[in-house]
Amino acid sequence: MMWGFPPLMKASALRKMGFRWLFAASEGQIPDIGGAVRPLPKYEIVFLDLEGTLVDPGPGAVQAVQHALAQVGVNEESPYRLRRLIGPPLQDAFRLYYNLDELEALKAEERYRQHYLEYGILENHLYDGIEELLGNLQGNRVGLVALSSRHTTYLNQVLRQFGIFRFFAVTRGSSLGRTLARKSELVGAVLDELPVLKQKSLVIVGDREQDVSAAHDHSIDSIAVSYGYGSQEELRNADPTYTVDSVEELSKLLLD
Repeated sequence: MMWGFPPLMKASALRKMGFRWLFAASEGQIPDIGGAVRPLPKYEIVFLDLEGTLVDPGPGAVQAVQHALAQVGVNEESPYRLRRLIGPPLQDAFRLYYNLDELEALKAEERYRQHYLEYGILENHLYDGIEELLGNLQGNRVGLVALSSRHTTYLNQVLRQFGIFRFFAVTRGSSLGRTLARKSELVGAVLDELPVLKQKSLVIVGDREQDVSAAHDHSIDSIAVSYGYGSQEELRNADPTYTVDSVEELSKLLLD
């Protein structure tokens, strides 16, 4: 289980973590199993958001948000207003949309986590085509990083639930102390801990404004997916490098 990394990592450690191809790739080519060379894909490192990009958390997440709000005295019935909380750091979202103070927001986040891990997580489902996409990216020597504003334990649990944990060289979520929660912070932490990645072609894929903003913060390309939880207006205003409407379009953009 990948919880974080020491500040300095030796090449041998990176190889063990699934980044062997970083040391074999040169001049835009990678060695094939038979010794031949073939062009590198468009991006060498792909950061992938969890909820709304890899998996649809479904009604279980919405119900968990509704339950969490009820625990701090907020009765929210609007599906639209509940859906907008899927993806961003929950404490920030609770404070922004419902004017909760810090302690109330923390309590609501804890209640969400408890309810969702007990009930809602069973209603997750993998978007069609994601497993095939991840397999194809890995087969083309693309390094995969999974990100979530939720706790790392939750992130890894969901990835294992659907049998896709094996595709990721790095997984990074928030900590219980919430020292990291925003996507920009998570991306920055990965790049600081693995500085060799800064020399590679990178892209962030996600369904919310915060995913695209993280890319802007780190001067990285971004791909907004419209099949998730972000509205068309939200994604348009975020100004991503690309926008795709399906996993199939995402696959063509990353692999063709």
